[in-house]
Amino acid sequence: MLNVLIAGAVLSLRAFASGPEEAPAWIGQGLEAEKGSPEARVQAVPERPRRSDRFDHLIMRHARRNALDPGLVKAIIATESQFTAHCVSPSGALGLMQVMPATGSELGIPEGALLDPEANIRAGTDYLNLLFRAAWRLYGMRGRGFHESPPWLRQRVIAAYHGGPRLLACADWPPKTRDYVGKVLQRLESPVSELRPGSDDAGVYLASKAASQ
Repeated sequence: MLNVLIAGAVLSLRAFASGPEEAPAWIGQGLEAEKGSPEARVQAVPERPRRSDRFDHLIMRHARRNALDPGLVKAIIATESQFTAHCVSPSGALGLMQVMPATGSELGIPEGALLDPEANIRAGTDYLNLLFRAAWRLYGMRGRGFHESPPWLRQRVIAAYHGGPRLLACADWPPKTRDYVGKVLQRLESPVSELRPGSDDAGVYLASKAASQ
């Protein structure tokens, strides 16, 4: 995750997501741009990492706690680290969801814990939840759940996870971020993001998903 945030940005994001104030300056301008402009140029990348179900119970637990689609969380993990718990990027992002130490610290997860799968997924899903809530407020929407968001907004949240919260309101994305969003979306629609039906939580999720189709 390339969202190297300035000190206190997660706290600002949390305050904006839940408070009455206007959008903070770091979100930037550009809300007048067409909502579909960057999304129309996303290209899905036909690349598939090795599949892993080892972390499905943790993905289910923290996705449910944050009202997120566990398939999205798993698709992000596949894209960020290919399910490698001890992955460290050249920029210093850590673990399954490639959380920056500064971001983890502001979310209450110390740097030393970010290579632990559960702590890392907790931090990554907490951050995704904040991005969704900030996006809803930014665009005058209500709700608290992945499936309540239109596709263009979900794509902006994925872009912001990669490139920082400013991209929630950005009229265009850098090429690397556009490529990243395409990879996540491609994996979200592939078997890579499926959860095994071995746990109770996963069974409930798969049953509800099948019923909605």
